[in-house]
Amino acid sequence: MLDSQQIRCDPFNFKYAIARYYNDRKAVPTAVEIVVKSQDFKLDKAFAIKMSRTSEGKSEDFVPLLERFNDHTIEKALAQGVDIKTIAKSLGLDDIQIIESRPLTANCTCSHEKVVNSVSCLPIEDLTEIIEKREEPEVTCHFCSTTYKVKTEEVVALLRKKQEKK
Repeated sequence: MLDSQQIRCDPFNFKYAIARYYNDRKAVPTAVEIVVKSQDFKLDKAFAIKMSRTSEGKSEDFVPLLERFNDHTIEKALAQGVDIKTIAKSLGLDDIQIIESRPLTANCTCSHEKVVNSVSCLPIEDLTEIIEKREEPEVTCHFCSTTYKVKTEEVVALLRKKQEKK
């Protein structure tokens, strides 16, 4: 999360939203490129680059770099796995400052505990009905597709806890 402010982005495009955040909210001329490779319908690799003009930088020097983002030169280089120093050199940026370089990851933070916590938000009536029908709620994470089952004993414990608070 970059900020608690909202940025209108319709239709949604993640790299466009990040660039808009820096350009509009931070007033820092910025270009962003993200390339994602999937394998077997799952995220395999992701590459991203964010280039911002520093306060000392000149607009006329930054515009040709933005054009490399717009003509897909940067996207193609990332898709081919070209490292940042090679990309910089091809852009004539021998004096580039790489402020941060790190692996880009997308990890799900779901857990059984979080699912149980979500089920605990159900009203007492719904928890009672789940117990009476001997159902075991199943929750599937929309990010990683992991399915969690909440056992009847866990629902009973949630109901007791909720009734004690009343």
